[in-house]
Amino acid sequence: VIPASNPSEAEIRTLLQWFHDTTLSATIRSILLERIPPTIAADQLQLSYVKNNPPLQVHLMSWATDKGAWASYIAASTAHASKATRMQAAKFASLLQLPQFAGSAVENEYLQMLYYNGQNSGFLLDLGNYYYQKNQLQEAIFAYKRAIEIDFKIADPYINVIICLNSLGQNEEALGFCKKAIENFPNEAAFYFYSGLIYAENKQKDVALPFFKQAAEMEKTNAQYAYNYGVMLLQSGKRDQATFYLMRAAQLAPENKAYADALQFARK
Repeated sequence: VIPASNPSEAEIRTLLQWFHDTTLSATIRSILLERIPPTIAADQLQLSYVKNNPPLQVHLMSWATDKGAWASYIAASTAHASKATRMQAAKFASLLQLPQFAGSAVENEYLQMLYYNGQNSGFLLDLGNYYYQKNQLQEAIFAYKRAIEIDFKIADPYINVIICLNSLGQNEEALGFCKKAIENFPNEAAFYFYSGLIYAENKQKDVALPFFKQAAEMEKTNAQYAYNYGVMLLQSGKRDQATFYLMRAAQLAPENKAYADALQFARK
């Protein structure tokens, strides 16, 4: 008899042992998995008979993906690394941009590649990007954070986790990652810019100004950095300085009407 809900730990182990029987049909396997809570199922991957059975891991991960990315990642963390490369994964990702492949076996295979390589910061970055594109920001944040934990010397996960956290209104945590990023990447203007952006959104203009200035001076060919700093200067009553940076933004991106309008307003 398969327990219908809230199985005990012993029953879960029994279910997984049954699932381990390769003679079972796909239907029976599906029924078995539906009886196992996702987080507990992921924990069971510590068991030797599961760790040494990649097909079982694939089934658990595919099932856990439907239940939640957190359980899926835990499942992947003990899985055997596949031979897939990031280049191969990128080919799958490019296919997923085509409507006919969304939700197909291609997408499932792509996710399996990413989860199988869950101890590789590059694959975790790709996983975070996958969830970000689907607007599943909590899952994306989880993947980006794990990528940083594994290799804190890669800038992209920092930028992406800051964007996601800020989008969810988790400003303090976003600023914490900005601070860590500036310590690790002092020459990356983006982290000064995002720091300024978050402070500005929280109506802390005086704190935001030096960050915006740093970004604008570090990347003098970045129109957005010049524009944001110019706007902040204008709001602070520093019209002459604002005009200088807004002119730079308008010259760098003459097609941008917002930049041109801001410059015209500053000149009045």
